[in-house]
Amino acid sequence: MRELTDIFEMVLRLSCSASWLIVAVLVARLLLKKAPKNVYCVLWLLVGVRLAVPFFVETAFGLLPSQNSASEMTGVYESGDTMQGISNISNVDIASGDGYVVVGVQETPSSYDFAVIDTDIFIFAISWAVGVAVMLIYMLISRFRLSRRVRFAVPDEYDGIKFYRCGEIGSPFLFGLVRARIYIPENMVGEELGFVLTHELAHRKRRDYIAKPIAFILLSVHWFNPFVWAAYVMLCGDIELACDERVVRELGEERKKDYSQALLSCAAKRGTAAACPVAFGEIGVKKRIKNILSYKKPALWVSAAAALVCAVIALCFMTNRQESVSETAAYDDAADFAIQWADAFCARNGDAIAAMSDEKTIQGMMDAQLLGTAVEDGDEAHFTLGWSSPWPWSGTAEPYNYRIMSVTQSDIVILYYAWASDPHVTVWREELTYELLDGEFLVTSQQLQYLDAISTADEFYAAYPEGEISATMMDYYEYNGSGEALNQNVKNPNMSASAYEGLDAPDTAAIKLLNILDNPNKVSIDVSYNDSMTEALVQFTFLEDNSTAQVMMIKPYGDDSIWLAQTYRE
Repeated sequence: MRELTDIFEMVLRLSCSASWLIVAVLVARLLLKKAPKNVYCVLWLLVGVRLAVPFFVETAFGLLPSQNSASEMTGVYESGDTMQGISNISNVDIASGDGYVVVGVQETPSSYDFAVIDTDIFIFAISWAVGVAVMLIYMLISRFRLSRRVRFAVPDEYDGIKFYRCGEIGSPFLFGLVRARIYIPENMVGEELGFVLTHELAHRKRRDYIAKPIAFILLSVHWFNPFVWAAYVMLCGDIELACDERVVRELGEERKKDYSQALLSCAAKRGTAAACPVAFGEIGVKKRIKNILSYKKPALWVSAAAALVCAVIALCFMTNRQESVSETAAYDDAADFAIQWADAFCARNGDAIAAMSDEKTIQGMMDAQLLGTAVEDGDEAHFTLGWSSPWPWSGTAEPYNYRIMSVTQSDIVILYYAWASDPHVTVWREELTYELLDGEFLVTSQQLQYLDAISTADEFYAAYPEGEISATMMDYYEYNGSGEALNQNVKNPNMSASAYEGLDAPDTAAIKLLNILDNPNKVSIDVSYNDSMTEALVQFTFLEDNSTAQVMMIKPYGDDSIWLAQTYRE
């Protein structure tokens, strides 16, 4: 599931960046009307590279945002130090080693937090994959059907050009990937045949029979993007225009009218084999004839201008904007600021939190009774923060009690793991906005969401990004070190039974340990066990919006063990 969404997100990024390049190419085509049409094909080649290659060079001339700013990044940061490494945002697991937390960095706020699997993005990813499959299957079927139609074609030769005659086709075309063959309707003869063969031979020399299927595969991958559809249609037309110009150069400009007449008489119906071969007269016959009749050898300055435009477009749209040292430092500083805030929050350092906040934020936190003031032993008044329990414990050693989920140019998202002495962990999600004023970061708003009565899938995935339980602070079995103590407390008659009630069954244990709203009118639960009854798959259905989430429950401490939550893996 995660792998599919990762691929889909990468394709989205490629498609978005390529869309800008496609717009630039469309504008360039209008400016280069007198240029050789080969130039158009070169520009579409740039688009193909941008659609296919998932990494880009950064230059000072790049107009597209750098990957450090436009797309989500994560780094492993050490408090007070610089960034130690970069990985994909999907890997938001807590890093190993003293004092490290995972930090997401991006330049602009995003409507979708990529650290959390959204049900919608997964549905989009599935839909995208189905669309890709449909497009590729269509291409394979169309090629198979065409190969069946020409399987009895008879070899022939005209003026030294080998071709195949076939009574099952109505238009000439070039077909094949390794050894492309020219197929001609069996009734085509004379000068018309010569023009057609010259055209198809030009396609073969240009390797158009390879370029077009590759273009269709890229279209299949980016089928959701209307700009890519426009690019594919324009490419098919430009291939024909460039091929026509090559034929005219070979035959001589005095044969333009004869060649145009052959094109008109052999015009194929649109879409004869659009996903497979290159067909004579396949696309835009009227436009092609007009281009043929008006064709003249381009002046040197036109060719030079076309080359310059191609170079400028490649430099500006095939490269990403190179970040300045100050921009990179700003990202590092913002990440450090997020760590300082989280450390101060866990340490209940009210003075530090107030020092990092503006007056409006301070007042808002005081109104929420999160911040307070106190005077001790005649000292000056100082700020207090929070309460005794539940609260995220402070400390720089593993296991950590906060995760910095994302840092953008204006926002920070942090998850805290608030402990009670049972032991029991509740997740809090804090969203901050901040500004850089006179070289200092200042929080301008703060919202804290207590995810202790989860009643929707959105809340579930906000608390448990990507549905991950294992190797996070919610993993009582292997990570937070409290599973055995919890199991012993359940068996201890001196402990309050109400504090541990329900941990002996997977459904009620899941509700309690994962802080799900215990209300069957809001949340329904389905449980299925493995054969040994030591594992159980628990599915929550949140009735408010009919959304779902799943976890795996395990029984790690023997027959009379409590049930503990783990990540569900499909």
